[in-house]
Amino acid sequence: EITAIINTNISSADLAFQWSMIKNNLFACHFYFSAYEMLIRPLLPPTSTHTPFTIAKQRIYMSATLGEGGDLERITGRKNIHRLQIPTGWDKQGIGRRFFLLPERSLSDEEQDELLLKVITQTGRALILCPNDKSSITISKNINEKLGVPIFNARVIESSKIPFISEEMAVAVMANRYDGIDFPDDECRLLIIDGLPRATNLQERFIINNMGAVELLNDRILTRIVQAFGRCTRSATDYSVVIIRGEELTKYIMTRERRRFLHPEIQAEIDFGIEQSKSTSIDEFLENISIFIKQSSDWAEADSEILILRDKSEQLLLPGTDNLRNSANLENDYQNALWSGDIVTAFEISRSIISLLTAPELKGYRALWYYLAGSAAWLADFQKMGNFDSKSKELFRLALSATGTIRWLVELSRNNLVETPNSEMVDETQTLLLVERVEGILDKLGTIQNHKFDRFVSEIIAGLNSENFKEFEETHVKIGKLLGYEAGNKETNGAPDPWWIVDENFCFIFEDHSDAVSDTLHIDKARQINTHPNWVKENLDVSEHVKILPVLITPTKKADVDALPHLRDVFLWPLDDFRAWALNAISTIRELRSTFTGIGDLAWRADAVAAFNKNMLSPRTLSDYLQKHIAADELKEK
Repeated sequence: EITAIINTNISSADLAFQWSMIKNNLFACHFYFSAYEMLIRPLLPPTSTHTPFTIAKQRIYMSATLGEGGDLERITGRKNIHRLQIPTGWDKQGIGRRFFLLPERSLSDEEQDELLLKVITQTGRALILCPNDKSSITISKNINEKLGVPIFNARVIESSKIPFISEEMAVAVMANRYDGIDFPDDECRLLIIDGLPRATNLQERFIINNMGAVELLNDRILTRIVQAFGRCTRSATDYSVVIIRGEELTKYIMTRERRRFLHPEIQAEIDFGIEQSKSTSIDEFLENISIFIKQSSDWAEADSEILILRDKSEQLLLPGTDNLRNSANLENDYQNALWSGDIVTAFEISRSIISLLTAPELKGYRALWYYLAGSAAWLADFQKMGNFDSKSKELFRLALSATGTIRWLVELSRNNLVETPNSEMVDETQTLLLVERVEGILDKLGTIQNHKFDRFVSEIIAGLNSENFKEFEETHVKIGKLLGYEAGNKETNGAPDPWWIVDENFCFIFEDHSDAVSDTLHIDKARQINTHPNWVKENLDVSEHVKILPVLITPTKKADVDALPHLRDVFLWPLDDFRAWALNAISTIRELRSTFTGIGDLAWRADAVAAFNKNMLSPRTLSDYLQKHIAADELKEK
C-alpha cells in the first residue's frame, strides 16, 4: 500500500530518483514520522550496491574533521577507511585565530539581538549558520527589517560568492551548511553560529530523543561544530570573530566536560571567550571586537594568553569511541546483508555488534541494536527462514530492559512482539512521557540564565495565592505544563476548569473551587464536576477507554446532603494541600533543572522518573493518593 501511494503521488524528480533506489528494499528501511514530515531510509547507506561506489578503485575523503568513532564509515557505507595521520605539532596548533563570544552569558534575548545588529554594522559582512530553514527564514527576516542590507542564502553563495563579497555590508544566512563553503581573509571576518547542529533529520532526532543514543552522534555533532568554527579562518594568518547564539549551543560550548573533546587550540580560544563574555555589556563586546579586528598590539597580549591556555589543554576521545570504531565495519556488513535479503546473516551480525558495544555510555545505542537484532529475527521468522520467534521476543525484551527509560519500546507488547509488560512498567512509561515533555519545557526556558524560568515560576506562585478564580485556573494549567502534562482549559459550560492529559488513556480533570465563599459545597458544583468526564470524551483527543480522574479542589469542609451522591466518583484535593503540593513540585523541577544537560540524557531521565515518583508527581503516585480521598466521604458532615 505504501509503495502504491508513493508511486502515485511522488512528483519531485529528485524524490523520484531517491524513491527508485529504495522502493524494492523497504523491508531493509526504517520509517520515521513526525507531525510535519516522513523519512524513509536504511540505517546506513548500502553503497556496496551503488555502482559509482563499487567500481571505484580508490576513493579519497578530504577533511580535517573525519572523526574517530567510525562515523565516516557509517555516513558513507564504506568499510576500512584508512586515515592519514596529522603532521607533527598539529595536535596542538590550529589554523588561524578565532575570537569567541558568548553573549548569552551576560545579555537578555533583546540585548543579544541589538548586539548582533551592531556587530554586523561594525564589521560589514557576516556569515550566519543555523540548523534549519525555519531558523534561516526568521533570522533573515529580522535582519532585513532592522538593517535592510543584502541577504544571501546558500543557493546563491554556492553559485558565486562574488555578489556577497562585493558588498560593503551584507549577510549570508545558511541553514545546515557547516562545511564546503569558505570565506577566507577579508571576505568575511564575522561568523555567527545560531543553534546547536544536533539533529538535522528525523533519523538523528530519533536516535537522540527516542533512543537516548546521543553518544553515537556526538562525533558527528562535534565535527559539525568544528567545521562551522573554521568557515572564516582558512589559513594560519586568518582571523574572525565567532559569536555563539542560542541556549543549547551556548550550554554545549560552556560545558567543560564537552570542550575536552575539542582540539586544544579551539579549547583555548573558547576558554578565553567564555571569560571575556562574563558580565559584559553591549558596548564592551563591541570594543573587544574592534580591538580584535584591528589585530593591533592590544590584541597581541590576549593572543599570548590563548597560546598559554592551548599548551595546557589536552584533547580526549569521546566515551565509547573504541567500541563505536570497532563496530562500524560490522554495522555496514549488517546493512548490506539485510539489503540483499540475507536476513539470517544480518541477524547473526547484529548479535556480534551488540557484543562490541560494552561501554556504559553506549547503553542507548546497545538498546537500539537489541531492537534491530529482534527485528531481524522477527522478519526471519515471518518469512519462515527458521524458528526465530522466541529469539525475537527475547531480544525485544533486552531492548526494553537495556535502559529502562525508552518509552516507545513498551509499545511492542501491544503487538505481542514481547511479553506483556507488568503494570509497573506501564506506569513508568507514562511517567517517562511526562519527563520527555519536561525536557522540552526546560530546554525552551533555558538553563544558562535563570530569568525565563524564574519568571515562569513566579507567575505560578502568584497565581496559586490569587483570590481571582480565573488567575488560579490559568496557574493550574501552567503547573500541569511544567510537569509535562498536556494541560488546557476552556471557558464553556460542562468543561473542566483545567485538564491534565497524560496520554490518550489517562487524564486528570479538575473543578477549581478556589473562590468558595461558603464552607459548604452546594449541589450545583457537585453536578458540574460530575458531567466533566463526558465532556472530555466528546471534546478531547482521548481513547474510548480512557481513565479519567475527576478531582475537586476546594477549601470547603463539607457538602450539602443532596450533593453527596454526585461526588461518589469524584476525588477531593483540599486547596491548601494542593498549594503545598504545587510548591513542592516547583522545587522538584528546579532541582532537576540544575542537573539537566540536554534532551536525551538517559541518566537524567532515570533520576527524573525517581523524583516524580518520590514527590507524587507521576500519574501513578498522584492518582493513588487522590483515589484514597473520595469527595463524598471526605465532605460528608460528621
